[in-house]
Amino acid sequence: GRVAFGSVNGRDLIQLRTSLEQVPTIRQLIVGINQGEWDDLLVDLNPVEDLVALIATAINEEAPLQITEGNVIKDGYNDQLDEYRDAMRNGKQWLAELEAKERQETGIKNLKIGYNRVFGYFIEITKSNLANLEEGKYERKQTLANAERFITPELKELERLILEAEEKSVELE
Repeated sequence: GRVAFGSVNGRDLIQLRTSLEQVPTIRQLIVGINQGEWDDLLVDLNPVEDLVALIATAINEEAPLQITEGNVIKDGYNDQLDEYRDAMRNGKQWLAELEAKERQETGIKNLKIGYNRVFGYFIEITKSNLANLEEGKYERKQTLANAERFITPELKELERLILEAEEKSVELE
């Protein structure tokens, strides 16, 4: 029912796999007692090993009830999905590492990476430190009273990975 209507969730698939895993045992029991009257049933009783193996390989045993929550597909099953999950799990760490790298390269101790919905991720540098910037490395994004906000190609790529990750991972699943 649910599979046919497209309303199946990960837990339903795990239960389906558990049930299908019993088909070979049922076939053996029928073969043991069969006197010919069960031949039609044996022909139709397909153990669908490929489907059982696919569910076992792909579906997370602890899948949530709502498929839109993600985490239905196991890690390692799909490379693109693994990349999205890596961005969701490690995005903040990547930003912290980029911030530390930029501080070291510029010598600006109060350089920070921030985020807002309008401009996305940015590197904020106080006006008193603008003279320390390497020419052409940063693209100005916003001017504030006491600071300037910039982007770099590396920051834009991290932003793309992080912001796409959650939406696309659920979509891919």
